[in-house]
Amino acid sequence: MFARIPLYGAVLVALLCFTEIAHAALATSAKKKLDKVRLSKQSYDAVHKLHMAWYHTSIKALMGQLGKELYWKLDKEGQEELAKCLDKVPHEGDLSFSARCLMKAKSRKPRKGWRLDKYKPKRKMKIQVRRLKRSPYRLVEEDYPKIKVKQQDRLYSLLQPAQASPIKRVSNLITRITRGNDSDYAPGKWSKSYKLLQDLKKDMDKKKTHPGAKVYELRLYDIVLGNDEPSKPTKRPDNLLTRATDLADTLAKKKKGSHSNMRLLSPRFAPIMPDKMRGGNKPLSPSILSFYSDDSDGEIAPIPKILQATGMEDSDRDAVIEMMMEVSGARDTVDTALDILKKMNFLGMEGELFEVTNRLTSAFKGLQSTFDKKQNKELDRRGFTFMDKDQIHKLYNDHGALSNASRQS
Repeated sequence: MFARIPLYGAVLVALLCFTEIAHAALATSAKKKLDKVRLSKQSYDAVHKLHMAWYHTSIKALMGQLGKELYWKLDKEGQEELAKCLDKVPHEGDLSFSARCLMKAKSRKPRKGWRLDKYKPKRKMKIQVRRLKRSPYRLVEEDYPKIKVKQQDRLYSLLQPAQASPIKRVSNLITRITRGNDSDYAPGKWSKSYKLLQDLKKDMDKKKTHPGAKVYELRLYDIVLGNDEPSKPTKRPDNLLTRATDLADTLAKKKKGSHSNMRLLSPRFAPIMPDKMRGGNKPLSPSILSFYSDDSDGEIAPIPKILQATGMEDSDRDAVIEMMMEVSGARDTVDTALDILKKMNFLGMEGELFEVTNRLTSAFKGLQSTFDKKQNKELDRRGFTFMDKDQIHKLYNDHGALSNASRQS
C-alpha cells in the first residue's frame, strides 16, 4: 500500500505537467490567431484616417445643407455676403472658418415673407378615367388559321464547326511563338480581362454619382450655392503654375470660376481605356493609337477604326487586338492589377483592413431601414434627419455601447 503512494504522486505530477503544457500550447495558438486578425500599425493608421475623413465629410455635408437652407432665406445682400465669406475659406478642410461664415449669416434678419414661400395654391384633383380593354373576340375572326406543329422521325444533320479565318490563325500563331507553350494564354482571355476592367470602371463611375460622393469634390461654397461642378477659389496663390492654368483656360474660352483638371502637352500613346477627363481642358494632349473606339475629341488613329477601314470582321478585329495585348504583355499587367484590387477588397472580397469599415457601413444601413415616412421625407428634402430615442438605443445596443457604458458606471 505504501508503494502505491509514490505512483499516484507521479501520475498526479504528470497530469499537472500535461495540463500546463496543453494550456501553454492553446495560449500560443490563440495568440497567433489573434495576431493574424489584429490590425498592424500601418493598417490602423489607414483605417483611422479613413474614419476621420468620413467624420469630416459628414460634418461638411451637414453644414452644407444648413447653409443651403440659410442661403435662400437671406436677402440679396446677405446672399452675396455669405458667398464671399465662403469663397475666402483658406483651404477646404477648414470647417471652423466656414462655421463662422454661417453663424454670421444666421445673425442677419431673414427677408420678409420667406415663410410664405412654403405655401402654394391647392391644386384641383383630377379623376382619371381609364378605358377598359376590348374583348378579343370582337377584333379576331373565328376562322383564323391555327399553327401546325411539324413532326419528323429524325433530326437534320448538325452543321460543321466554323473554320477559323486566316487572320485568326496568323494572330494565334504569332501569340504562340512570342509567348511560348508554357504561358497561360488561351483564346478569348483578353476579352474576359477587359470585361472585368470595364465592370470595375462602371462600378467606380456609379459610386461617383451617389449624392454623398459630391461632398468630397465640392467646396462648401459650391454646396451652399447649389453648384454641380467644383469651382476655383477667388483667392489663389500667384505663381507660375496658376498663371499657366489661367492662360490655358483663356485659350480654351472656359467659363470663369469653373474648375476641372487640365492636361497640357501630355499625349496618351496606345491607351486601353477612355480618358476620365471627358470634354475637359486638354490642349495638345491627344490619345494616339488607342485600343478602343471613341468619338470624343482628341482621338488620333484609334486601332479599331483602322482595322475596320481594312474591311475586317468583328471577330478578326478582336483577334488582332488580343494578339497585340498578349505580345505587349498588357493582359498580364491588367490581370495583376485586378488581383491586387481583389486583395484590397475593391471587388467585394473580405479582408482584415476593411472589417471595421464594413461593420460601420452595415450599422448605418440597418439604421436607415428603421426610418419612418417622415424621416425619409425629411432626409430627401433637407439631406439629414434626427433619430428618435428608440433608434439611438438600438444603435448603441447592437454595437455594445450601452453594455460598455453600464460596466464603466
